Amino acid sequence: MSDRLFFDGVLHLFGQHSWHGDAYIAGSPESLKRLRDAVDSAIQKGYGRTEAWQNDGEGYDLFVVSLEDQHLSDMATSYTSEDADELRHPGPHFGPWDIIRHIRDTP
Repeated sequence: MSDRLFFDGVLHLFGQHSWHGDAYIAGSPESLKRLRDAVDSAIQKGYGRTEAWQNDGEGYDLFVVSLEDQHLSDMATSYTSEDADELRHPGPHFGPWDIIRHIRDTP
């Protein structure tokens, strides 16, 4: 793979460390277009997917999930700090990976 093709797929996601923290998405114009396409798919079909890479060459699948309002309050928080652990919220929580697993397992 040429360097240009590789860097076209680089997309970095930096989540919130804790409450009120900033989050960042940084990527090549091409990877951001693919992210936009995945978001558009999620809006239309409920979920979207794109392939992306870290700049060290490690690839990953990025899933985008659209949820109804009533499910959003049950989603686990995504903070990266242990001080902001999702367990601070009582009750069951789920992540977007649970939804993708359900979609994949449904015939």
